[in-house]
Amino acid sequence: MTNLRAESSALSSVSAIPPTYRSVTTGISQPGASVQQMICPLCSSAEYEEIGALPISTSLVAMGITAPIEQVLETPSADNSRLVECTCGLQYFSPAVVGNATFYKKLASNGYYEPLRWDQRKALEFVRSGQTVLDLGSGSGDFVEASAAVASRSVGIDFASLPASNQPSVRFISGRADLDGDEAERLASLGLVSDLVTAFQLVEHLSAPLAFVQSAANLVSPGGCLIISVPNRLRFEIDPVQALDCPPHHQTRWTVDQLRLLGDLAKLETEAIIAQPSRNPLRIVNRVARRTLRRSPPDWPLPPAARPWPLHRILNGMSLVAVYSRGRRSEP
Repeated sequence: MTNLRAESSALSSVSAIPPTYRSVTTGISQPGASVQQMICPLCSSAEYEEIGALPISTSLVAMGITAPIEQVLETPSADNSRLVECTCGLQYFSPAVVGNATFYKKLASNGYYEPLRWDQRKALEFVRSGQTVLDLGSGSGDFVEASAAVASRSVGIDFASLPASNQPSVRFISGRADLDGDEAERLASLGLVSDLVTAFQLVEHLSAPLAFVQSAANLVSPGGCLIISVPNRLRFEIDPVQALDCPPHHQTRWTVDQLRLLGDLAKLETEAIIAQPSRNPLRIVNRVARRTLRRSPPDWPLPPAARPWPLHRILNGMSLVAVYSRGRRSEP
């Protein structure tokens, strides 16, 4: 594997983690300890390199969530979550500690949902006149509303508060955007199999991303497209505290290679993987200066991206967009 200290956002354990990553090991705890299998949620490998650990309570405080931990988690079963990197390159936290509906409502009250983002604007380039669109995790509904200018029907699915729309071709339906259980079958029974299915900044929240993409693909009409976006793990970042990139918010961290593998394992054709460029290049010098001066606060247990960080990352923006198809290409 490449030098992970230089190429990833390294985390250190609250307890002593060596300054370099451990050699690849099989993900089973030592004899005499409680057995915990570490299985990659993408490729199912049990081999990994350990990066570090994070107390969930510390992560919640950094996100501005002050509610008792048992009120904001799906299953409050762990005080710490370990970040590891699989041999396939996916970084994931184990055990998965997932936020519940209360958690996301509290984030939303802190301005969590943003207006139409770069990844959503990029996906609009793939919407064709008369197509049907299904957006999983539609949030404030900006993409659904925008796609309705071209699509014949645009539907958003979310468990949070649903927005209202004045457009007759737009619908918002309460449901599990993660397609847990038989949700995909329920949506299909409602006639929501669509030409274009989207999931923006959703996959990284899930403990089973491959299963989600396989279910989402079943909601794509033959010849249609599935578009997902995730944060780019190799993005340039000046803020040393990336709490939102940790549980109970994010469970996985992605690069282009893992998105390509995701499509292969889901038996989809990868049409394109598009990286968001960095902001105005004229701001790069200022950002570099701020980045070199920024330090982690004393009460935050995890360091920022390891130094020295590669200069090419200043060209990397926030997101990656992956376009998958079920049989034909759809050029923007």
